[in-house]
Amino acid sequence: MRWCRGQADGRLPHFTTICVQYHCPDGGFPGPLAMDGTGNLFGLAAGGTYDEGVAFELAPAGASDWTEQVLYDFQGTKTGFDPSGALIFDAAGNLYGTTAGTFNAEAGTVFELSKWSGGWKHRKLWQFDGTDGAGPSEGVIFDKSGSLYGTTRGGGGSCDGEFCGTVFKLVSTSGGHWKEEIIWVFPDPANGFYPSSGLVSDKAGNLYGTTAQGGNGRCYNGCGVLYKLSPGANGKWKYNVLHQFIGNGGGLPPSNVVLDEKGNLYGTAYGAVYEVTP
Repeated sequence: MRWCRGQADGRLPHFTTICVQYHCPDGGFPGPLAMDGTGNLFGLAAGGTYDEGVAFELAPAGASDWTEQVLYDFQGTKTGFDPSGALIFDAAGNLYGTTAGTFNAEAGTVFELSKWSGGWKHRKLWQFDGTDGAGPSEGVIFDKSGSLYGTTRGGGGSCDGEFCGTVFKLVSTSGGHWKEEIIWVFPDPANGFYPSSGLVSDKAGNLYGTTAQGGNGRCYNGCGVLYKLSPGANGKWKYNVLHQFIGNGGGLPPSNVVLDEKGNLYGTAYGAVYEVTP
């Protein structure tokens, strides 16, 4: 990545931005960052050697300098492409994330990056084929047992001619394999579809997220909803709409919500920052 420094305003001595071109050999258009216990930053970006995306690390090197390392170059259909969303760590320091792919044959992946012989090794944990979801683009989260949860923006069925999207779970099985469970397919446009965010969970294992479309409101195909999924008996999940965005004072929520200790949810929607209380 090429770093550009310049004067920001009277309050900050300078700001730092990242290459604003496609075809950056070490990445461009980076997504959200994750920080390890020593202050190193990890993220995903477009570009790279194959122009299919990279995973990168930034390590502090003094008072204001950073060093960059490309951890992995994605290689299209071989490993997935268009990585996006945030990375997460497991207890061993391995990284987990998603590639969005396309809505066709390469419908996205969930992957693991682990340290290997002085570098990082890529392992594809799951390949989506469209019927079980397409376009996972907001990363994944762990539960207490080590299973992974996430959303796909498309696939899984059709909502009035539009892709519905899914909520999925990946469970580790013997031999290092992973098994997929579809927790939810958005069957009713009135209750939201096309999930626009990843997931957050509370201590009871409930999952929270948003959809960019569906519900009511003045937006085309609806302004989206904030939803809750609660685990039940026999692996069944209960879906509840907590809030329907109407467009006036907020709509089309684009990113993950934040959950506080009291169960209040915070997020952003077009033109607004919102709070939803239990």
